[in-house]
Amino acid sequence: MQLRLRLNSINRFSKFRVKKHNIIGYSKFVEDHKEEYSSWKHMRDRIFNSNNKDFKYYGGRGITICLEWSSFIKFVEDMGSPPIDNLGRRFTLDRKDNNGNYNKENCKWSSCEEQLQNKNNISPERQIRLRSVSFN
Repeated sequence: MQLRLRLNSINRFSKFRVKKHNIIGYSKFVEDHKEEYSSWKHMRDRIFNSNNKDFKYYGGRGITICLEWSSFIKFVEDMGSPPIDNLGRRFTLDRKDNNGNYNKENCKWSSCEEQLQNKNNISPERQIRLRSVSFN
């Protein structure tokens, strides 16, 4: 089976051979890891999408993602699943060093409270909003 994928950057079509069971297997993997996929997708968007409202704090500052994490499967292998706190809120992806890149050594799952301690110049209003957000 051949798929035609549009390459946005050069507006061409390329053909890739993909076996049907691989697509279904990948879709099932994503379905089983929705929270991780959401974190991975948003991480990539902040880095690569200059139209993202937070791009200036991530990709615009030169923050990058390690090559291995181009693969969602490798991201999940490295990070595992996010824990859930005693209020039922899922932890979110956090960088230990706020000026460092996204990679296995610099990332962890953190609670909202931990995330607030790792921010650059965050306004008090945003701190209040982040504390009240539920990630269910």
